[in-house]
Amino acid sequence: MNMLTYRRTRGAVLLAMSMISAATLYSASSLAANTQLPAQASVAACPAQDFDGFLKRFANDIEVQKAFVSTPLQSEYIDPEAQPEPRPVSELLDKSQLQFPLMPSDQQQRDQGLTLAKRLKGPDQAVIKLAKADTGYQLSLFFKREACWMLYRIQDESL
Repeated sequence: MNMLTYRRTRGAVLLAMSMISAATLYSASSLAANTQLPAQASVAACPAQDFDGFLKRFANDIEVQKAFVSTPLQSEYIDPEAQPEPRPVSELLDKSQLQFPLMPSDQQQRDQGLTLAKRLKGPDQAVIKLAKADTGYQLSLFFKREACWMLYRIQDESL
């Protein structure tokens, strides 16, 4: 093989390899982009910027609850079995440890005789307290708004 043929062959091989590399790179980036689309599509849009509108959707849609809960979620409750007396317990729960619904729907609240009290703590924080008279049932949900409202803490003071 003479030098000219060698260079042409080498050039053709290098060109073919670079085309294959480019095609592979394009396919990989295209595949990565396509792989990310379902994850992006599954991210729910903020149901409402105003807290009342957000709370209505959050209470009545488990999928909204799943999408707008911070993880780990700060969970606080009273351990009635603790000795010598019941004591507060605080845990950080990841998504796999959460049991939905975290908040009963409007209908469940009515059916169970729960009362809801809302307290806004500035423009970007709110606390919801659910209680049932004469039972000791008290559940508080703490929300904060960044891009959207998120449940970041839940406090069950029921005994």
